[in-house]
Amino acid sequence: MSGRFLRFGLLLATSLTLAATAGYAQVNLSCQASANPLLVRGEGLTERMGDILLQCTGGVPGSTVSGNLTVFLSVAMTNRIDSTGYSDLKLDVDSGSGYMPANTRAAYLNPASLSFSGFAFTLSPAGSVLIRLSNLRGAANQLGVNSAHQITALLSFNAGSLVTFSTSVFSVATVVRSFYSSYTSRLISTGNQTPPIIDNSMTGAIASHALYATVRISEGFNSAFGPKSDPNFQFADFGTRVIVRYSGVPAGVRLWLPDGVVGYDGVQPTSAGDYGLVANPGIYSPGSNSLLLIRIANADVKGGGSGSGPVIAPPSGPTQFDTLSEVAIGPDGSGQAVYEVFDANQLSVQSVTIPTYAYMPSGAVQTATQIGQDVILAGTSSTLETNAVAVIPRYVPVTPANDCLVVGDCNAGYFPKLAVNANVFDVTMTTLDIVKQLFVSLTNSGGGNFLWTATVTYTGGPANGYQWLRIAPPAGINSQTVRFDLVPGALPDGIYDAVVKIDGGPLAGVAQIKVTMRYSYKAPTPVVINAVNAANLKPGFLIPGSAAAILGDRLSGRNISVTFDGSPARVLSSNSLTRLDVQVPYDQAGKQYALIIVTIDNSSSTPGLLVPIGVSAPAIYQGSILNADNTGNGPGNGALAGSTIQVYSTGLPVAGLFSGKIHDRTIDGGSLVYAGPAPTLIGVQLMSMIVPSDLPSLTTGVAVCGGVTADTVVCSDFVDLTIVGAPQSAGK
Repeated sequence: MSGRFLRFGLLLATSLTLAATAGYAQVNLSCQASANPLLVRGEGLTERMGDILLQCTGGVPGSTVSGNLTVFLSVAMTNRIDSTGYSDLKLDVDSGSGYMPANTRAAYLNPASLSFSGFAFTLSPAGSVLIRLSNLRGAANQLGVNSAHQITALLSFNAGSLVTFSTSVFSVATVVRSFYSSYTSRLISTGNQTPPIIDNSMTGAIASHALYATVRISEGFNSAFGPKSDPNFQFADFGTRVIVRYSGVPAGVRLWLPDGVVGYDGVQPTSAGDYGLVANPGIYSPGSNSLLLIRIANADVKGGGSGSGPVIAPPSGPTQFDTLSEVAIGPDGSGQAVYEVFDANQLSVQSVTIPTYAYMPSGAVQTATQIGQDVILAGTSSTLETNAVAVIPRYVPVTPANDCLVVGDCNAGYFPKLAVNANVFDVTMTTLDIVKQLFVSLTNSGGGNFLWTATVTYTGGPANGYQWLRIAPPAGINSQTVRFDLVPGALPDGIYDAVVKIDGGPLAGVAQIKVTMRYSYKAPTPVVINAVNAANLKPGFLIPGSAAAILGDRLSGRNISVTFDGSPARVLSSNSLTRLDVQVPYDQAGKQYALIIVTIDNSSSTPGLLVPIGVSAPAIYQGSILNADNTGNGPGNGALAGSTIQVYSTGLPVAGLFSGKIHDRTIDGGSLVYAGPAPTLIGVQLMSMIVPSDLPSLTTGVAVCGGVTADTVVCSDFVDLTIVGAPQSAGK
């Protein structure tokens, strides 16, 4: 594009048959139509269309023509109307003496058409006339912002019943995205104090290495930015304006912006030192048509506002813009600043960088926090107002596309770029694995900085909502090592898939890491540490037919077997990882030692545990003494003297000599009611004995004794027994 306008030339020749009212016969007035289609902003709602010109010849010299001229537009019209109901659409007529305003003004018929009712004009002495329509405005954004679209206009002229008319369709504009931007860094508060902004000057901020982040803005075509003096902004309230918006600013954090910024084509571009530019406040020379933006005071939230104007006067000579002004931040952590274009070159695409300087006091945040920052065209709107005070220009608040496509520096090293050292993990885990850790290195292979976040999406496997992949930390700044913890928990066997998305934002980019966990059951290798009496858990001789407790680790599983010297032992309980109760095989009688091997789901404890085998080693189960009524014996529930008690133990021989002890008495003979295996209890022996009737009320001890022969009889340790003595007769 070589200029502000694209001149398409002659678009369509039409024939308008008009009635002459000066006593002449009916004649044909032949009109050639042309338009100057403009490139208009796809974000815009009040874009000015190209002028439409009618060159009419062949009429009766000096005759007068009248009728109603109507203009239709392919998008909604947004020309302002005044208090009398007429619009600011311009209609001028040249009958040979230069253009003069038409005798009538246009009023809306509907949102897409304006009509000049009673339009009349006189033909020149040559029977010709020039008619020009200008300042036609429309909502270009209705056709979208990303692709080129044509806006067309249609003219209709009704000059009475004797006149025939052919419609004319004109291309008056091409819709193109006009506004682009990019960042090399974001403002990120880490809780650490940054250098203060001392003298509200950019040179001071540069010298103190103050924290900053820069936004660059670029126009999408060579006339997208313009000052109010530009013909494209004729009858507008201001030239191109830009709002720099902030959100999520932590309490205590302060922000500053330059009062004026100079574009890339200035004497010295404004730069904080990124985008490959030298750090400099910016130097501008008037008349150079280099891009110049000045901050606006008193602008409203939409970027307009009556009485708004530049915070500093546009310079009349070469000027360095060094002053900074603070951005007012509200209680909700939001704020904004407005800039307006005061100079631009309509023959080239221009760019400018706007740095934001920040002071962050210590402890402003507890975790790294990114301050929201974006830029949009001003004034913002989403309505098609046509009243007299409706701001022009107005724009839909569209997020700009990345301007590196316009500038041609998308691969430049000053942009941050997220890189990861792995993008696929394929891990095998079993039920023996509690957790497996993977490590991923995130790096910034470019410039600037970025805040990244990590999220997990589960894509396969019967997890049923269980989050088996955990990330630490889930967010960070720039380069960092991230740990992935794979925690299968109680998941069933299967293949599980997840995708970890590392999002560095629109500048640094996104990395995706696929994680596959192949999870299967694997039997634990049992660890046998000791084998003890199941009643008192004391090491010593194990007795054939009695219960033994095997102590260790990984002693639980789906299929469990235990052998003593190859003979299978009966498994009594296996509800603990650290204890396994079995009955010592009867065929171990007569041995001195036996080798215990525990097998859990085909995994065996090797080389095994060698344990001593004995004849008798009794121990009473704690809390296993029952009174005659089968209730537990204890301090509040003693056994009556002369009644029978039941004592459960293990470690007695299968057969031999048995007796008991209560207090200082030996219980045998008729006082020993029963001694042998406990009914229904495997590996447990029962002794039923009578409490001596002459014992008084007391808490004493009870023991069980047994052996194959008299010299092998062994007694257990005493356990507490509560006795209730028989009442004494009177006089004794």
